[in-house]
Amino acid sequence: MRDTIYFISDQHLGREKNEDKKIAKLFSFFDYIAARASALYIVGDFFDFYFEYETQIPKKYYEVFRRLSYLTDKHIQVHYFTGNHDFWLGSFFQSIGISVHKSAEIILLQGKRLYIAHGNGMISFDPMNLLLRSRAAMGLFYLLHPDLAYKIASFISKISRMNSKKKNIRWKKLYNIARDILKGDVDAVILGHIHIPIYIKLDGKDFILLGDWIEHFSYAVMRDGELCFHNW
Repeated sequence: MRDTIYFISDQHLGREKNEDKKIAKLFSFFDYIAARASALYIVGDFFDFYFEYETQIPKKYYEVFRRLSYLTDKHIQVHYFTGNHDFWLGSFFQSIGISVHKSAEIILLQGKRLYIAHGNGMISFDPMNLLLRSRAAMGLFYLLHPDLAYKIASFISKISRMNSKKKNIRWKKLYNIARDILKGDVDAVILGHIHIPIYIKLDGKDFILLGDWIEHFSYAVMRDGELCFHNW
């Protein structure tokens, strides 16, 4: 019986660091949850960059899409919360059965209320990110040849990583925000973005930073209303 919910974030597929190891581990993880999961929540930055053209998808991600489609074909709910590297998702994901969420949401799972978000917009204002999300930027980007577009995107991603230092300060900011959220009618806060795996109990409630699949290969599991944390 599939009754387990899994949470992952920050795979950054397409980023060169540990790419082969990352893909191999991710696919073995998908094989493992295929017989166990009722749902998979991808909490942002699954891709280091993603832009959906009307008639094309990047061929280097074909096997990734096939594996995700296999999960939805097995009636596993797959939910994708966009991050700061992959917010340009379009209708293709819905076509393979994936639900896309472009902002934070409170979701009732196994009797618990979970606040789920990537987390980038909670701790900083990024004018570059805001500009890239505009309709004008999307329209101009769409005019580029996909090969050129992804080269530009790779450069932008590197700039984003250079501006994402001081992780200890940033995770503590998220912790303080999550602590305030947990004072309300919420049982758990699950976030990504910082790449540091952290699981803290706060008065019987859960604060989780999902870490990443570049160095930590960490993920959260929910079963019978209880959350736990693992490394793959």
